[in-house]
Amino acid sequence: MKKLKFGALAMLTLSLSLFSCSEEVTESTNDTALQKSEGDIANNCEFQPYALYFENGTSVDCANNMMHFSSWDSFDQTLETLEDSNDAHDDNFLAIYGHLDEDDLNDTEELIGHHPDQPLIDFENSHDFCSLRKFEEDAENAWLDSSDQSGWSIDDWNENEFIVDPVEQSVYNQWNEVMICNLIYKDMEGGLLIIDTTHPDATAALTSANNGNSLQSVLEAFGGNEETPGAADGHIFPPDSECFYRSAKSKGVTLSSTYKLRASHQMRARTFDSGSGDVNVFKAFTRNYKKKRGKWRKRRIRSSAKIYGELYSVDVSLNSNPNSSTPANICSFKDDIDKEGDYKKKRRSKVKKRAQHPSNLITGTAQNKLFSEHRQRPYYETITFEER
Repeated sequence: MKKLKFGALAMLTLSLSLFSCSEEVTESTNDTALQKSEGDIANNCEFQPYALYFENGTSVDCANNMMHFSSWDSFDQTLETLEDSNDAHDDNFLAIYGHLDEDDLNDTEELIGHHPDQPLIDFENSHDFCSLRKFEEDAENAWLDSSDQSGWSIDDWNENEFIVDPVEQSVYNQWNEVMICNLIYKDMEGGLLIIDTTHPDATAALTSANNGNSLQSVLEAFGGNEETPGAADGHIFPPDSECFYRSAKSKGVTLSSTYKLRASHQMRARTFDSGSGDVNVFKAFTRNYKKKRGKWRKRRIRSSAKIYGELYSVDVSLNSNPNSSTPANICSFKDDIDKEGDYKKKRRSKVKKRAQHPSNLITGTAQNKLFSEHRQRPYYETITFEER
């Protein structure tokens, strides 16, 4: 039995049977559950990323509601490629027009129809995929469109509670789900749900989760037992851990009568049990807003984001209970971090840190040890990475 190691809020070892990728799901299906491919095709999970439809108890307005990746390495490589393309796209715009003052720069952007996230949009459209990024962008635009209404507040819009990075949002659906080989991974309050798509109860288990049932109740109903494996596996993260490995936070900040920002950051495991070693990615974003004709709008304003503080690690071999399969959550100091992104005229400035580690370690942080700083011109706002 292969162990799946997941680093989020505690170093975990999930006892999960990873089903053979020769029983891969087909690229498209209209049935209530995914069908296995015909024949015993070796290395079937080595396909390029593609989108498909999987019945999860919800409905969407496009053909596909799930992105599929052959492995966590493929997932990570896709995100890195998308991010590089997205950065280059916006940097090229600034290379041509960045000399303009902020008002003229924003007017030019609107005039020529430049979208800072066009490579992400193109990726989603090429797969006819309903992404979390599009869902969040539509929600933000609707929130801003109502900003001339009485009682509107910078805190009215709540960003996704697990993923605030638009690049990563491009490969997740709005229910925080992604498929790796034959397994669907779903972020939920308090932990991670993993669905085996080859199990006949896969759709029922995922529908239960999307109908508001807690992670624990889904695992109890569909987790099976030692004799009969169930459709669902996962882990409920222990609260109030000394170290943690999953975090997401967003805060609206009013700077003046004409300027606002949203400070947000996330810390997420990018790969689990991958051939190249497990990776945690830390990101912080400064989103900029300015009032225009009575409404708040996303605007290009000189800004930056910074991450600083202390990183910690846990050795998976450390276990206070030798009879337990869950490693002890023991922190050890790993490194100081002080990294700041470019100070540019951006709608959304960012900073990024990848922390790669061998298979027996995971890198995260401890309570009140890691921070993100968000700058818009002379204004600064700092928020703390917290257990999610």
